[in-house]
Amino acid sequence: MKETGGISYWVGRLGAFWFLLIFCLIFFIQYPAYWILLRSSKGYPSVNRLRRTWARLLFGFTGVGWTLERLPGSQVSGPCVFCANHHSYIDIPLMALAANDHYHFMAKVELLFIPVFRLFFKTIDIPVPRERKLGSHEAFVKACQWLKKGDSLVVFPEGGILPNPPLPKAFRMGAFRAAINANVPIIPVSLHNSWWVMSDEAWPRYRWGRCRVVCHPALYPADYDFNEKKLAEVTRNIIIQSIKQHDEHRQRNHPTSSPLGAT
Repeated sequence: MKETGGISYWVGRLGAFWFLLIFCLIFFIQYPAYWILLRSSKGYPSVNRLRRTWARLLFGFTGVGWTLERLPGSQVSGPCVFCANHHSYIDIPLMALAANDHYHFMAKVELLFIPVFRLFFKTIDIPVPRERKLGSHEAFVKACQWLKKGDSLVVFPEGGILPNPPLPKAFRMGAFRAAINANVPIIPVSLHNSWWVMSDEAWPRYRWGRCRVVCHPALYPADYDFNEKKLAEVTRNIIIQSIKQHDEHRQRNHPTSSPLGAT
């Protein structure tokens, strides 16, 4: 993942710059609409539809191919918690495409200090200060409140982008505890190939490829004795098996081509 030299390497670096440029440009064009809509929670569904448009435009202008597959049993009528693996900067727009109109991202509090994300994590989304127990509890309470009001959560339970993709590392329990507290289902979501398209490095490298988002059948807390550890283990295993079906875990050791093909 970190080989250097060669034309493809530098083209990838330039591709990452182009991706970031388009990422910010679309956001700033949409910013007035976000600013108006985020002044009231009534505007939150419109914000999520706008974020979906942002993701489509971003991928369209940067050449990221993507497919979204909803397996039978993955669509529920009420609130739920979307739990996805996380190995790339493009996982957020991918999840904006997968989630419904009524959702809130839960993510590490450091995103508050990134100008592009600050507006959202001061309003619609939930920052989680993982090093502060009080702050983490406040985030948990807020998450439960949204679930009980009928909104969903989008969570990356690994707690951030961790090295050595694509198999997910151990999951934190917060998302599963919130699902149990509100008695809402977990939707496991496996994100395929995003680690290839946009690597997680100090200066990321963009490579043209196709991402795949798979929403798996819902897991209901009652079926797992309202046990957060059981829910977390089953969710992680579902995602791992989905990734292994495409041999992505083997592809990492021989990164010469996109595991899912080109766009």
